[in-house]
Amino acid sequence: VRTVKEYSGKNSLSYVMLLDDGNASKVYAVHNIPVTFLLDKNHVITKKYVGYMPKLGKMIDEHIKHLLEQ
Repeated sequence: VRTVKEYSGKNSLSYVMLLDDGNASKVYAVHNIPVTFLLDKNHVITKKYVGYMPKLGKMIDEHIKHLLEQ
């Protein structure tokens, strides 16, 4: 936990990160890491990105803009 907090602080990360004790990965069917979930304003998962992808940040940005338009 301390390592994640230190890393996020050094890199000015402001988004919510889930530290899994094993239960969340079962509930969300996470079989690969890294995995990124995007949720709408009602906390419903609207997109799941599995693994590393070039330009993932841009894809996430576009999806968030789409969600904000709804």
